[in-house]
Order: sequence, then C-alpha cells, then structure tokens
Amino acid sequence: MGVSAGPSVRDAARAIFAFFRDRSPAWTAGALALGAIVLYLCVPFPGEHKWDALMTASALARPHMVDARALFFFAHPLVIPLTYPFVWIAPDALAATELREIVFGGVVVALVFLGVRGTTGSRIAGLLAALAMVLANFRWRLCTLGEEKEIALAFGGAFMLLYLDHAGGLSLGIASWRARSPRVRKIVLAVLLGCAFAVHLVNGVLFLVLA
Repeated sequence: MGVSAGPSVRDAARAIFAFFRDRSPAWTAGALALGAIVLYLCVPFPGEHKWDALMTASALARPHMVDARALFFFAHPLVIPLTYPFVWIAPDALAATELREIVFGGVVVALVFLGVRGTTGSRIAGLLAALAMVLANFRWRLCTLGEEKEIALAFGGAFMLLYLDHAGGLSLGIASWRARSPRVRKIVLAVLLGCAFAVHLVNGVLFLVLA
C-alpha cells in the first residue's frame, strides 16, 4: 500500500488564499503589515546607516544640542518626535531610527495592497503587489536604514488613498471609513495632509492630487 503524501503545495496555497479571501480588506492589510514587520525584524538589512539616520539619532541622543533652527532645517520636523516612542524599545537611538522605518515599512506594504486592490478590484493583484513590495525592499533595500523614506511614504500614501476613496475615485473596502460623515473624513484628511508635510516636505506634491 502506498503512503499518503499529505496535502500538496497547491492545496496549501489554495487554503491560504481562501483564508485571506474570507477576511475584510482592512484585516488583510493589517496582517500583511504585521507579517512584513516581523520579516524585516528577523532579516535585518545589511549596510551602513546614512546621513538622515545619523542626524536623527544624534538629535535623540543629545536633544539639548538641537535648537528649532536645526530641527526645521532638515525639512522633516515631525520625524524626530515620531521616533521618540521607538527609543523606549530599541537598544540605542540609531537602532530606533531603523525600527521606525521597519514599522512604517509594514504600513507601506499594507497601503500597496489596499491601493492595488482598490484600483483593480482584484484581491490577488493586491496580494501580489504587496509581496513584490516586500521582495523589492529586500533586493534593493528600499526600506532604508533609518532614512525617513518609509515614514514619508506611509503618511503620504495614506492621505492619497483615503482622499481618492473619499472622492469616489476608488474603493478601499474599509467600511469604517465610508461610514464616517464627509465632515469627519475631511478633518482626518486635513490632519493626514499636515502630518505628511511635516514628515517630509517632498509630500508637497500631494497638492497635485487636490488640484
């Protein structure tokens, strides 16, 4: 008698897809973000920390030496305050900048899934795009070592997708967002837009979305 080989890889893939298919887009996005964060933590990026990471770490380690002029000079005044919570977890200030980007890198993966799913109407396309984003981060180190690129993408991307959903340009499938009144959604969008600018002035291009 032959011995059963057990479930095949194809059956496992189908089971995984069925599991995500029965979940809401918001739940799936959260799971993808968490998975990306855990993966980034388990497989850290090699290489040297760049200028922005060193600047932020220096400001966190010696806050008494950083005045308002120096804070605003680097065009991302909100990045340093948003990094403070990670200092409580990370072993040092430089590691905190990397941990911040890892967490917000997971948020970007979730936004990629929501954006592609909302644009194409295909959950599979959203999952493949999110996977491609994770792989690209590993291959080309797009999730940089302490730079403020992921946090800028997270705030800017969140504003853009929620604005397009609010305006009817696409449907993210987030019921709690659509359930809010237009006034509440506009307030949230205004706060997100302000935070996106404060994180990095490069998000000023978001004005083109409103034009």
